[in-house]
Amino acid sequence: MPARINRPIHAAQDRRPLRAAAAAAVTVLSWANAQAQEDKTSAYPRKPVRILSSSIQGGGTDVVARMAAQGLSDRSGRAVVVDNRPGGAGILAMDVTRQAAPDGYTLLVTAASLMSTATILKRVSYDVRTGFAPVAQLTIQPYLLVVHPSLPVKSVQELIAYAKARPGALNYASTGPGSASHLGTELFSARAGIKMVHISFKSAGPALIEILGGRDQFVFFSSVISAAPHVKNGGLRALAVSSSRRSRAFPELPTIQEAGLKGFELNNWYGCFAPRGTPAPVVSRLNGLMHEIMNSPDMIARLDAAGAEAAPLLSPQDFGRALVEEVELWDRFIRSSGLKDALIESK
Repeated sequence: MPARINRPIHAAQDRRPLRAAAAAAVTVLSWANAQAQEDKTSAYPRKPVRILSSSIQGGGTDVVARMAAQGLSDRSGRAVVVDNRPGGAGILAMDVTRQAAPDGYTLLVTAASLMSTATILKRVSYDVRTGFAPVAQLTIQPYLLVVHPSLPVKSVQELIAYAKARPGALNYASTGPGSASHLGTELFSARAGIKMVHISFKSAGPALIEILGGRDQFVFFSSVISAAPHVKNGGLRALAVSSSRRSRAFPELPTIQEAGLKGFELNNWYGCFAPRGTPAPVVSRLNGLMHEIMNSPDMIARLDAAGAEAAPLLSPQDFGRALVEEVELWDRFIRSSGLKDALIESK
């Protein structure tokens, strides 16, 4: 009887165990990489963090940046340094942030108006809506309409009457062309039928120093965080708040709407951004940390005393969408007011 010849097993059958082993290895490797990334993110930050502030020390942006820095340092045990880079209506701090490594160790804290008008007014060559990684909205607060106590006005209507009787005699301060304090005052002036002379400063700090000195007849829409200490100690007189409802810190002050300018509303927020390309897990981790910091009992008390509130709990994606809406709102106003060409020429 002839010997039986064993038939070769089909090549595909040979490879099946190898494929199964390879697939298992890939799965294990993917899990290991994901776990390593999760461990790396949960341990963030592993080294000192720099937070760029678009204002000088003492401005509202600086105050909030230092609150966030202290909270992040307390929770991580890492040094968190605030690097003040005022100038160019916030552009200097934005540019430094954009050029930094997208690793979560360089952050930007700035004001809503500085971000939302930068592209519209051609102060930058990029689109702020896509040029950064939105991290978290930190606070929301109104502006205070303030004057030096030597100015003989104690209400919005008295200010309007005083300005109408002296066209061009009053100056108003802003934190730069296209800032909310600039555009908000232009809107206020148009609604009230008055004319004031625009004097631009690098940030709220220098503007407040000038007004506190009483050297000129200044009017200023100042962030409540910047102006509140000076109002409370008598260095400034507040006439009204710019929001649609009264401030908890200054319940005695009427809103500008209550004072007679129907429909007038001007709000501000401070937010945190990272360089574009910062890994999503790091941004998400930062978002959670920032909301935890700003909504801590101690921080809520500090913000409340300053007339501000912790911002709503927005995800990075929702915060980014809010920024887009803000940009479009300012764009409509600037175009309809006829200010765009003049603002671009002023750069």
